[in-house]
Amino acid sequence: MNIINPVTITDAMIGVNSTVLEPSGSDAEWSNASVAYTVGQTVKRSTTRKRYRCLEDHTSAASPLPEADPTRWLDIGFAEYPWAPSTAYVAGDIVTRNTTTRKKYSCVVAHTSAASPPPEDDPERWVVLGDAEQAWSGSAVSYQVGDVVARSTTHRKYKCAVAHTSAASPLPEDDPTRWVDWGPTDRWAPFDAYSSSAVLTSTSVTYVLTPGYVNALAMYGLTGAQYSVTIRDAPGGSVIFSASDFLLEPPLGWYEYLFAPPRTLSKIVLTDLPIRPEAEFTITVTAATGRPVGIGMIVVGDFVPLAQPGKWGGTTHGASAEPVTYSYIKMAEDGTATIIRRHKATNLRCQVVIPREDADFAVSVVQQVLDVPVAWVATDKRGYNGLTTFGIGSGSMVYDSFGTASFEIFVKGLI
Repeated sequence: MNIINPVTITDAMIGVNSTVLEPSGSDAEWSNASVAYTVGQTVKRSTTRKRYRCLEDHTSAASPLPEADPTRWLDIGFAEYPWAPSTAYVAGDIVTRNTTTRKKYSCVVAHTSAASPPPEDDPERWVVLGDAEQAWSGSAVSYQVGDVVARSTTHRKYKCAVAHTSAASPLPEDDPTRWVDWGPTDRWAPFDAYSSSAVLTSTSVTYVLTPGYVNALAMYGLTGAQYSVTIRDAPGGSVIFSASDFLLEPPLGWYEYLFAPPRTLSKIVLTDLPIRPEAEFTITVTAATGRPVGIGMIVVGDFVPLAQPGKWGGTTHGASAEPVTYSYIKMAEDGTATIIRRHKATNLRCQVVIPREDADFAVSVVQQVLDVPVAWVATDKRGYNGLTTFGIGSGSMVYDSFGTASFEIFVKGLI
């Protein structure tokens, strides 16, 4: 049994080449009219429906266009535009429905839209991605019940509970009567304590992190076809580690390989990573164009084993993963059920056998995280992916004999 004690991610640790941004309200269309662009500024292109980040100070001209100028512009994914009828959409385009469902959708089949059906009623051509975030404004904006706004200062979303016209004060985070905290913004969703609050976008998502001294990475709530992790010794430096694979569970045998549908993999744990003070992690999840990609949680931190390296011991056979649901389920007398679906989690139970002289150390490790959510990894062996969860753990150490101790561990998984 091991834990990954997570580093607290800050603004400064998220690199500029990350493709998930918080809405600023200032993403303007790129212009060729001799506009002075500065490093870090973002623009949209309605012709490509993409967003671009400026890499080099310059003044625009008719040519080259951002999509043809990788030296000065970085493609950071599909831009969000309001859905409209009589518009030619291609796979990967992202549209918003700010005045109806307050959701955003990704096009999966190229088509020209009509007045009906809208994206929310057309699942064959559109897939829902999540809330349509828009930057909150205090400049006399008329907000309606259900509108979702984002605040880059708090990295939180807020849902309007009372229709009103905004003013400079109070801010949504100070106005619980009219605004309900609706969770982290998409950019910050992988860094709270819940994999259920995932960032979800189209085709590809990338995070670039400089978390400092860490030697382990765990990711939960993954959606997509493939993942890749690259570590450089410093931002823009030499590659010192790389890993990539399909997000698929290995087949159990030839029959499953040939005939059964593939089982998706939603959790990845990487350990024994090279340590550098300024290591740069690039984490990417990809899928077919237009298909959803997402990351529920990114945990980077110190990999701490309860059984000391180089000694005997570890998790014994019989460890159990216990899926649980927090859905409301009420059974009627006639056997019918009322079900209100909510989030799920996985609890973990296992026994760790270690040398008696290491028991006090193991107890102290668990004591430090009794009220701290961390990643618990019963084993990092392939085929035991179910024996890792993110949650709050506790345990009971039994000093069995002169040379042996056993630690009963229980982890309450978070949603």
